[in-house]
Amino acid sequence: MTFTVKDKAGVSVSATVLVTVTSVNDPPVLKALPEISFVAGGSKRLALQRTVTDVDHPFADLIWSATGNVNVRVTFEGGEAVFGAIEGWTGSEALELTVRDPEGGNAAASLRVTVVPAEE
Repeated sequence: MTFTVKDKAGVSVSATVLVTVTSVNDPPVLKALPEISFVAGGSKRLALQRTVTDVDHPFADLIWSATGNVNVRVTFEGGEAVFGAIEGWTGSEALELTVRDPEGGNAAASLRVTVVPAEE
């Protein structure tokens, strides 16, 4: 970038300045997650692409994990979180989903998963 300064007498001086912009990793942004409910023996899917944005990385590069769950099982496949439960268990459980980008930026959100008894 070049700057030129001129005084009242019309004398001017120019100087060139080098400006370097260094990018930084912005962490993913995770929206509030909905409550999940399904019948025992079944499962429920949550489309994750609707819940997260990351200005630095495509969705396919993001890594997902779940913590805090004991009876609820969570797998991640095809851009979705798939919720299930151990056999015979019904109830409600709070857990946290975390999304991490390849540079270590992360975001987390809590949600409640409820498994209701199957009607006989």
